[in-house]
Amino acid sequence: MDFVFSSDFVLLAILSCDIFIVVAHFSGPSYNNYILPAFLLVFVIGIVVYVMTSDSIPISHALTAVLSYSALAYTVICDWLREHGAAILTSRRGEKWVKEIDYLYLLLGSLGVVATISKMPNVTKSSSLVEYIGPLFIATAVVLRLIKTRAEIGSWNKASGPIGHPKS
Repeated sequence: MDFVFSSDFVLLAILSCDIFIVVAHFSGPSYNNYILPAFLLVFVIGIVVYVMTSDSIPISHALTAVLSYSALAYTVICDWLREHGAAILTSRRGEKWVKEIDYLYLLLGSLGVVATISKMPNVTKSSSLVEYIGPLFIATAVVLRLIKTRAEIGSWNKASGPIGHPKS
């Protein structure tokens, strides 16, 4: 007998990952390991792709999966930037790296538009992975835009070392 994930089980797994990561994100300076959250993010991406490629899922499940992915991506990227990434990017790219996030934002938004167009009923196409992960492209673009705003407000582009932890 084959084991088949129920969509409720999948959503419970995603939300469990979300709760862990978000609590860890706001737990204070003692939390500085982004490897486990990054691993969980990859796990959640796999679950989201599984959910999106299912034959039939409720819209609420699809939205929950994409929003969960967004929360995890935001947390993982911000933690990495605060710990090491901002200083690395500032030393390699200068203070302009925050503005360069817009290029990634535009690229991912464009891929999301392509995926959306390919889902239109009157467009002839072959089914591909791009149309299933299109919502992730758009969600990642929005996450990058949020991070850019946070980095600009916090002057992360002037960092030479770790950045202080956010207050909850």
